[in-house]
Amino acid sequence: MYILGIQGNFGRTEHDPDAVLIHDNELIAAVEEERMIRYKCAIGVMPDRAIGYVLKKAGITMKDVDVLAFPRTSWIGHEERLNSYCEYNFGSKPKKIEFIGHHLAHAASTYYYSGFKKALVMTIDMTGDGVSFSIFRGNNKELNLLDEISFPNSLGLFMALITQYLGFKCSEDEGKVMGLATHGKPTIDMSPLLKVTEDGYKFNSDCLHKEVWNRYPEFTTRQLPWFNEYMEKVLPKRRLPTEKINEDHKNIAASAQQAVESVVFKLIQKYKRDEDEYLCLAGGVAQNSVLNGKIVSSHLFKKVYVAAVVGDAGGALGAATCVQIKSGFEVGSMNNAYLGTDYSSSEIREYLEKNRIKYKQYSDISEKVASDLSEGKIVALFQGRMEFGPRALGNRSLLANPKMKNMKYKVNIIKNREQFRPFAPSILHEHGSELIKDYQDSPFMSFTLKTTDLGYEMLREATHIDKTARLQSVYPDQGRYREIIEKFYKKTGIPGVLNTSLNVGGQPIVESPSQAVALFYSTNVDTLVLEDCILEKENTI
Repeated sequence: MYILGIQGNFGRTEHDPDAVLIHDNELIAAVEEERMIRYKCAIGVMPDRAIGYVLKKAGITMKDVDVLAFPRTSWIGHEERLNSYCEYNFGSKPKKIEFIGHHLAHAASTYYYSGFKKALVMTIDMTGDGVSFSIFRGNNKELNLLDEISFPNSLGLFMALITQYLGFKCSEDEGKVMGLATHGKPTIDMSPLLKVTEDGYKFNSDCLHKEVWNRYPEFTTRQLPWFNEYMEKVLPKRRLPTEKINEDHKNIAASAQQAVESVVFKLIQKYKRDEDEYLCLAGGVAQNSVLNGKIVSSHLFKKVYVAAVVGDAGGALGAATCVQIKSGFEVGSMNNAYLGTDYSSSEIREYLEKNRIKYKQYSDISEKVASDLSEGKIVALFQGRMEFGPRALGNRSLLANPKMKNMKYKVNIIKNREQFRPFAPSILHEHGSELIKDYQDSPFMSFTLKTTDLGYEMLREATHIDKTARLQSVYPDQGRYREIIEKFYKKTGIPGVLNTSLNVGGQPIVESPSQAVALFYSTNVDTLVLEDCILEKENTI
């Protein structure tokens, strides 16, 4: 049975379209449209190229798809449009279309891949099918809805407004606000906007611009403000995108972060029972790794699992997984997200030779990369299948020595991004507790946790100003990436590397060898690994 999960929209403001393909018990492929069309978040489009890729990877066509799963029940009645879309773009329609509730899809994308038999499941985002928060209890293969909160009473909407107010792009730059928060102090009262209540929380929709309510014939757009003058009455002056960041902006970010954390802990307090030992998280707000780390450090749960892709792209995976479970198939646990496109060594060599780009080949590439990193070189790593989701996990990564002074500054210059933003350390899983307080495995960079004294010493350039780190756990089965870190550890005594995505600010992670080469020659990256080919700056023609 082939199940195709897709997320997208026809010219609307929906973001992060993608495609996921499942065959019986196997997750075959998953990729975001933004990587294929080089348009960050790919707002307002359907995942044409992503669908084409996952079908090609399986060697099938659309007529072989048994079920197309879409993560919106509010789309019920749109079967004709989806069938027409599939016939127009792919020559045929799927045998069947199923619409899955948006938050149920989010819940499925985390619970079924967690490995937990029983868990409390929280999904928190801006909105989907008119819902902004849902709480489920997972029991074996059942996901039972306990409660939900409707839009516009929305934590995701609150953070979108704060993101815009601080001069960033909402539904894209919330992570910048999280990073900026650590530089400020939570001195600003956010209760006029977001208040903790006995039942949970209350978002004040009086601060919303009329633009937010547009549906037909005009749509909400990020090119216009989502907030109105009320926010300027209760907060310090807003920041224009071109203005420098000041202390007020830092304090707004810190105060908003604290407000969201207070609300989420209130919700946990409301719904958690003594027997709830495990927690699963999904939805866009679960991208907040600082919040997730504080949940881990609270020891309210034995373990917390965060979906590999918590945002709307994860809805396609969740919708397909719901159909998979209902059809009687099994779902395995997920500890990596290498599900995207790949290029063979022969394809890469052909491209390099055709374009007269000089390269070298080494008998031990892991040794070469580890040596370069130990010498302070910055290495771009392009290998294997591209990661599904927002994080580069070693296959489309930019690597550096996490202990060498000024490395954070140098990599931020390459990335063309704000200096207040931190990087992540990828660490050998078995060394986690030596480096990280309250360590739990984190395959998808889901948790920001305090470093130990040793961890801060070893990973200083991959930590934040408050000595925290958004870590990635690297396991023995992770191939060459694991080998690189192991050999770097043998050379330096440091069981981890600084890791960030292989892209520059405002662009999606690179998808192809040509994009990786363009980044290499347009920045101060020292070494580029393309499968078994290595480019170094002294090799320029």
